[in-house]
Amino acid sequence: MLASGVGVEILNDDQDTISINNADSVVYPLKAGRNTLSFYIRYKSTRPTVTSGNATAVMYFDMQYE
Repeated sequence: MLASGVGVEILNDDQDTISINNADSVVYPLKAGRNTLSFYIRYKSTRPTVTSGNATAVMYFDMQYE
């Protein structure tokens, strides 16, 4: 049985939600040398009622380096 009423939320290093599927981009300043960008992912309810069950998620994102 699959879970329902859940989605995936991506968070930045401060664990603030990153808005997805919109025109706003997030800019992370980089310094010379090695840089590490940390993100967190968690399940989040998308409906008032969530049903239990199996859940899997895949997330793809684009990163542009300028």
